[in-house]
Amino acid sequence: MAQHEGSVLMTYDYSPEVARLVARYGFQAVQVRMKNAHHNRLAELVITRERLFA
Repeated sequence: MAQHEGSVLMTYDYSPEVARLVARYGFQAVQVRMKNAHHNRLAELVITRERLFA
């Protein structure tokens, strides 16, 4: 992500390791509820360089 040109990454793979990497490299992350094609609600992790909350 540090070398990625985009500003946002979304993943279903939330884990303690991912949370540590987000904090270690100064990214921001928030979990959001999404609905897939089968109408199941799943949590996705949105990771960004942008400050999410003031």
